[in-house]
Amino acid sequence: MIKHILSIVALVLIITSCGNTTSTRSSTKAKGNIYYGGVFKVNEIEDFKSLYPLNAAEEIALHLTYQIYEGLVKFNQENLTILPSIAEKWEVSPDGKTYTFTIRKGVKYHNDPCFTTGEGREVTANDFKYCFDILCTQSGVNQGYQLFKNRVVGATEYYTSTINNTALAGGVAGVKVIDNNTLQITLLESNAGFLNLL
Repeated sequence: MIKHILSIVALVLIITSCGNTTSTRSSTKAKGNIYYGGVFKVNEIEDFKSLYPLNAAEEIALHLTYQIYEGLVKFNQENLTILPSIAEKWEVSPDGKTYTFTIRKGVKYHNDPCFTTGEGREVTANDFKYCFDILCTQSGVNQGYQLFKNRVVGATEYYTSTINNTALAGGVAGVKVIDNNTLQITLLESNAGFLNLL
């Protein structure tokens, strides 16, 4: 009898914890029958230290940050090939050292009071330059520098300059903004797996 009662209680707990009759999505509809905003819910049993992308080291933190942040490229979840993301396309130089990314137009930040008007502005190549310079900045919460160390032109020099609090003007030399929608990254040596790192 007790087994039946425990089974019923467990079933009720499962049903009530998984269901939600109140819609949490925004009423603003986007292209492709998708809605802006809403609430992201996920059940996890592990703890994580941080959702700051350069300090996310545990598997759970990485899983969550992949849901929050978007990069130049992303993995195809079926076969792990590289797909366009915020970069709509890219070209690789014949020597395999220079990657030129075309940033997708119309991608905007979420609305937030940090913007002058409160409305999210369009993402540009300058935003990626800023992020890659931060990636190569010495900090106690930066565990991502290893991705560019000894791979990207000027990454090591820039990192060293930030240790001495004399950051090099212009940031990482191998990360250049060609125009608002074009970003170029130059490697020290050809690296077929570089897109996987991004």
